Formats: sequence, C-alpha cells, structure tokens
Amino acid sequence: MSDMAGAYRTCSERMETGPEDAALASKRFAWPTLHSGDCTMFEGATWTLFSDGNASFDAVVTSSDDDDAWIIHHADLLDRNQAVMASVVNVNPWPDNPHKFAQNMPDHRQRYRFTAQGRFDPGLFAQVVFMSMTYSC
Repeated sequence: MSDMAGAYRTCSERMETGPEDAALASKRFAWPTLHSGDCTMFEGATWTLFSDGNASFDAVVTSSDDDDAWIIHHADLLDRNQAVMASVVNVNPWPDNPHKFAQNMPDHRQRYRFTAQGRFDPGLFAQVVFMSMTYSC
C-alpha cells in the first residue's frame, strides 16, 4: 500500500499578502477545518511564505483516537493557473520524504499545536498565488 493511500488534497482557502514595501514580503495561506479519518485540523491552519524562501506552518490538530498522527505528505506552491511549481522542503526532513511534515497525537483528549518550518526556491515567490496540501491521518 502506498504511503499516501487515503490521502486528501485541498487548495488554500484564501491568500493574504504582507506589505510590498517591507524588507521581507510574505504571503499567508489559510485553510478551513479539515478532516481525515479520526483526525481534525481546525480552521485557521496557515502556511506563511517569505520572499527569502522560508516557510512556516501553524495549526491545531486533534484526534478521537490515541496514537494518531496528522501527516502533510507535501505542501505545494501553485501559480495563478493552480499548476504545481514546487513543494515546500522540511528543514527537518524525514528520511523517506523531505517534503513530509507530521504531528504525533498520543492522547485523544488533547489538542496539539502543529508547527513546522520549510524552505522553497525564493525565485518562485512572486509567482505563488495558491497552495495545496496533500494530507492524511
């Protein structure tokens, strides 16, 4: 069975852009509440891209079952036609997939803050209009 069996793909809900005159421009992409299996990622999960090629992710996740994990198999940068240009690379890469990000959730009674840092080619920054995530639980 593939590592991405049962994975879902969703595009960003909206995009906000930081001030163009700032020393470091940014683009923020947010998602509505997402569900996968027993897991929930709550509304407001965001990827923020910076013009220097850095990326940060911030979300809150939970599961109705113990010992689950929310997995982002890849977070893709899309142009105005929603064509994939590249995927964000995890700064702490997994051996099997440098584009994977994961948050373990050992206790179903808890909500977990899921934060991650990534990198992408800064030459693509101006062309990024959408993002998508392929995820599973």
